[in-house]
Amino acid sequence: MVYKNHLSVFFVWNKKEGTKDAFFFICINHIKMRSIKASYKAVQDKNPHLGDYLCLAKAVRGKKYSRKNLVKAFKDLIANEDYIKNETKELVSYLEYLTNTPEEVEN
Repeated sequence: MVYKNHLSVFFVWNKKEGTKDAFFFICINHIKMRSIKASYKAVQDKNPHLGDYLCLAKAVRGKKYSRKNLVKAFKDLIANEDYIKNETKELVSYLEYLTNTPEEVEN
């Protein structure tokens, strides 16, 4: 499933200046985060025996997510007690490597 970036335009009447001002709101991260969660859930449903981190790794492989989105997904989807805080940076770095690696082709 491909998500496109979403651009919304809001117009607000500026009483002081007597003009209509436009505000642009770009919804990028929310769409990508929802996509990571959906992929994660699909992998988890297919592979109930895999741990949370491995499901996340399979979900992001080849999808070109930003480090910011990977960190947020890691914090949201992986339990804090599963890994010590010092390991988090290395684990997210590996997710970043995977997200820039082409997806495996299933036969």
